[in-house]
Amino acid sequence: MKMKRGLVAFTLLAAFFVLLGWTEARVHMVYPDGSGAYSVIQEAIDSSADGDTVMLVDGIYAGRGNMDLRYYGKAITLCSQSGNAASCLIDVRGEVNEAAERGFIFDNGEDTLSVLRDLTIINGSADGPCPACEGGAIYAHLSSPKIVNVICRANYAASGAAIMVTRGNPIIRNCQLVNNTAIDGGGLLCIDSSNVKVENCLFSGNHCDLRGGGISLQSGTVVSLINCTISNNRALQGAALASWEADYIVQNSIISYGRDSSWIYAYGQSDFTFTYSDIFGNAGGDWIAPIDSQGGINGNICSNPLFADTSSGDFRLTQNSPCIDTGNPASPPDPDNTRADMGAFYFHHGVAVDDDISKPMVFSLSRNYPNPFNAATTIEFSLGRPSEVTIDIYDLLGRAVAMLDLGRMSPGRHEVSWNAGDNPSGVYFYRLRVDGDSETRRMVLLK
Repeated sequence: MKMKRGLVAFTLLAAFFVLLGWTEARVHMVYPDGSGAYSVIQEAIDSSADGDTVMLVDGIYAGRGNMDLRYYGKAITLCSQSGNAASCLIDVRGEVNEAAERGFIFDNGEDTLSVLRDLTIINGSADGPCPACEGGAIYAHLSSPKIVNVICRANYAASGAAIMVTRGNPIIRNCQLVNNTAIDGGGLLCIDSSNVKVENCLFSGNHCDLRGGGISLQSGTVVSLINCTISNNRALQGAALASWEADYIVQNSIISYGRDSSWIYAYGQSDFTFTYSDIFGNAGGDWIAPIDSQGGINGNICSNPLFADTSSGDFRLTQNSPCIDTGNPASPPDPDNTRADMGAFYFHHGVAVDDDISKPMVFSLSRNYPNPFNAATTIEFSLGRPSEVTIDIYDLLGRAVAMLDLGRMSPGRHEVSWNAGDNPSGVYFYRLRVDGDSETRRMVLLK
């Protein structure tokens, strides 16, 4: 009788937790060949609930169910398993057919708890009647997702070839928008009072038939550009930036080598505020109207940024760059504990440019303790600067066991505890993901 009452009490308690939303987050694995529990990505999204993760094994995803992907308002994370954006591709294979064939569509009120990260979107196409003309890779309407470490390459749209935002407030961080083509907004187009934060992003090789080769804004929108590199873009008006009655706030950024027109275009009541930024080598001049009065003040400069190799798309800074240690002194320091640099990729003092320092973040992952452990263990890590942090846990067969989405964390030393729960004894792996980079260690559970 006592056992039966205990079972009833446990069942009622579990039901109470479910009603409160206290259910354990799940990881839904998707494979590019369609094996496993889900044949396509959309099936995994449809099966997920708030707090879950849809994780893609590296490879190429194409075809119906792997494009025009929708979260339907769910607070989930969709990411690659490896954390390497270049190794996990959404190939939309869009055609010129007067329709929209995109990578992702956010139009159900998603906020920054809806996260897209660590993958590449290529060959999106939005060439239908508007709004099917907007957002070749990503379209966000009345939604504000968080987009981290995503590469948008070789996409097309009449408006916003890589990313289009209408009436939204997304966060776009550590992304690369390269070699996209549009009529308006080659890399990014934001309209209708959107408020967008863009950090540590590269805009390069984008082409626009009208205005805003890199970025175009309209209709009361405000965009903050922090530590961005905008280089080698083209447009009829505003090779780098264009504004139609909208505002830019630019800090610690580099705008260079704009082609085919002056790099900046403004219409109507448009405001540009630049601090600690370098503008150099653009067709038609650099510190020109409407921002001619800002050159040489508030930390702004006009000097060759000395990129490593722009012809191959390498926009890291070389040793004698004037953009090193010249960012806003009030900004968080670079991971080498020096003053912030300008541009998307910081220069690590004492490390040769030939080394792989292209990631804007550094971190270290320590051994868990105790190890071996019974039930619970502590994972310790350190961050060099504010970063988006996730810890993934896998069993010996590579199956996802848990995902700890820790959000944006401050620099310094951190600890997080993991309880293995009902997982059996054995060898497990824990992987720390920091803004697209990752490190993995092994631990042993003994019960």
